[in-house]
Amino acid sequence: MFLSLSIPPSPALSIPQPHHPSFSLLSLSRTHPRLLVNLYNGTVCIYSTTDGSLLKSWEVTDLPVRAAAFIPRRQWVATGADDCHVRIFNVHTLARERAWEAHGDYIRAVTPHPSLPILLTASDDMTVKAWDWERGWACTQVRKRKERK
Repeated sequence: MFLSLSIPPSPALSIPQPHHPSFSLLSLSRTHPRLLVNLYNGTVCIYSTTDGSLLKSWEVTDLPVRAAAFIPRRQWVATGADDCHVRIFNVHTLARERAWEAHGDYIRAVTPHPSLPILLTASDDMTVKAWDWERGWACTQVRKRKERK
């Protein structure tokens, strides 16, 4: 079963109804009719937004994947999971290009900078980090959130 949305000025967008009850995030590609879905079972899926078909699916880890994003300039998918690791995959071959322990707690968000070679990550360790892929994924900035009172 599909959920159809009309998002002006685009034609109708067909989004699959998840068969898995525990998906954690949806991310639309800015360059292709694709929807990225990450699941609590450690799987990531790419669906067509044209007809809702499953295009690709792969297991990232056996722990929840809480964040995923397309990096269209490099044709990558970035994921962040409960094992504190960021993983970078080639969107076409699904080959893992890079993986590293990025935080000291669950990773809740990953997002590429719109014009710089930077991936931002946010974690339950109360930090936001900037990773520069042109510098071998060096962590170039860390921002720590202050404790709530």
